[in-house]
Amino acid sequence: MVELAVSLTVVLILTAVAIPSIMRSFRTYQLNSAAARVADMLKFTRFEAVRRNKQINFLMQTSVDGWIVGTDSDNNGSVDATEKQQLISGFAALLPSGVARVRQPSPQPWAGPR
Repeated sequence: MVELAVSLTVVLILTAVAIPSIMRSFRTYQLNSAAARVADMLKFTRFEAVRRNKQINFLMQTSVDGWIVGTDSDNNGSVDATEKQQLISGFAALLPSGVARVRQPSPQPWAGPR
């Protein structure tokens, strides 16, 4: 009985140590997957614009389940069912425009001509 309690304690300690690392790896995988999907859709939009020799827009729209990224080949401002689209959901939360803060570069003194 003592051996069972000791072995369960060891298993619980190892699990408690491993879970944060596993969760971090899973979130990294989700973020990389979301970035790859956006990059693939951007490439597809560019190739499609070159192939058709006309402007094709890339759109990102919020949905109930996450974000929908896709092409807008008819320029109506929305991703239609006939246009290529992908759903990005899960941990990777994309920010709407104007939300991300950009750090301003520190002013560099201009030395002028020498």
